[in-house]
Amino acid sequence: MKYLDKLIKGEIKPYRLEDLILGGKEIDRAEWKVIEKKAQRLRRRYYEYLVKKTQGLPQEWTLERNLLFPYSSPECKLIGKPQIENSLIGPYGFVGPVNIHGIFANGDYYPILFTWETQLIRAINAGASHARRYGGINTVVEDNGMTRAPLIIAKSENEAMDFIKFVQSKKGRLRKLIDSRMNHGYFMGIDSFRHENAIYLRMRFNTGDSMGMNMATFEADIATKWLVKHFRGNVKYISVSSNMCTDKKVTPINAILGRGKRVDVHIKIPLEELKSYLAESKRSISEFRKMIDLKNKGSDIAGGGIGTHNTHVANIVGNMFPAYAQDHGQIGTSSMADKYLELEKGFLKYSLTMYCLEVGTVGGGTDYKPANIFLQALGCRDPITDRPYKNSALKFAEIIGATAICGELGTDLALIKGVLPEYHRNATRK
Repeated sequence: MKYLDKLIKGEIKPYRLEDLILGGKEIDRAEWKVIEKKAQRLRRRYYEYLVKKTQGLPQEWTLERNLLFPYSSPECKLIGKPQIENSLIGPYGFVGPVNIHGIFANGDYYPILFTWETQLIRAINAGASHARRYGGINTVVEDNGMTRAPLIIAKSENEAMDFIKFVQSKKGRLRKLIDSRMNHGYFMGIDSFRHENAIYLRMRFNTGDSMGMNMATFEADIATKWLVKHFRGNVKYISVSSNMCTDKKVTPINAILGRGKRVDVHIKIPLEELKSYLAESKRSISEFRKMIDLKNKGSDIAGGGIGTHNTHVANIVGNMFPAYAQDHGQIGTSSMADKYLELEKGFLKYSLTMYCLEVGTVGGGTDYKPANIFLQALGCRDPITDRPYKNSALKFAEIIGATAICGELGTDLALIKGVLPEYHRNATRK
């Protein structure tokens, strides 16, 4: 176990295991596969050590008995859902420690990403290392609720306006109706929009630790049927969903009103340390700020981006969602994020706002064993009962936001120093 001991002591990095075990020897493909298996097992054991240390997991907690290894070929087995079958877990790597000071997430975390891109792991780790040296990542999370926007058609524009007035007058009645039905959430509000004689009712629901699309759909349907039934006029309920939600499509309304969780994260970078670091490549803080401003806001204005003032947030969201069994269709909307840089006394405040992070720690695919285990490793689910802790979805959102800003910082620093192409070349070319 000499390699595991060296990992724990910080004497070697996880990504170097294959080369260290190889020791410069000439081997064939079969021998290399044996080395790969050994290195993978060592990294899993190291990950177990890290998350047991930071999350207080029981000693018997293990990845070995709960994951389908990337190099194995088990039989496909049903996991309780028709036409959904369990197969290989896929390529994954862990990053961290991501040091967080948040409302629900506090301490060091080691998130999992499903990715083939070794440079992505490197970029996040670089950003996490800088953030830790600067005092960690500050996070704030707000639950804006899951939304559904049923479509109703009125006989005329005037009748559509009358129906909207009726809806606004019945908010209290709707709250009682919905809250009496929901076991793990409550009615948060309703906004009415009209296009000619079409009415869109954007309803918001707190759905607890569930991402909540099904819950929102069920309750929006009940609420709309009640409204149409009790309105003294001529309106017709057309569909439980319209594009005003907005589900699985990038729209300004999601950035303005929110959907799911809004996460604000920032790192306070000491100016003297940043100045010294950039000086190695003959770059300045003003050049760093200008690059980010023009790369993100400038080009986004020219290209017409919405919630795209960032470097590659979708890389983090898109690779964490599969690992934790989130809804892949919401990767695009959940990746809407804008980055801001602000000079404070002695610091550069490096900030990221994610407007509609649609995540949950219960329901959907989160009971799938690997996702469940990975959520346990973040302190979001109980390793004994397999159930989510209260407010764990808010904690999970903070962890994703913190991981995203690490990816941003690591990549932005590589860009300003001009070494990003070299990093990618070294990671992908032999």
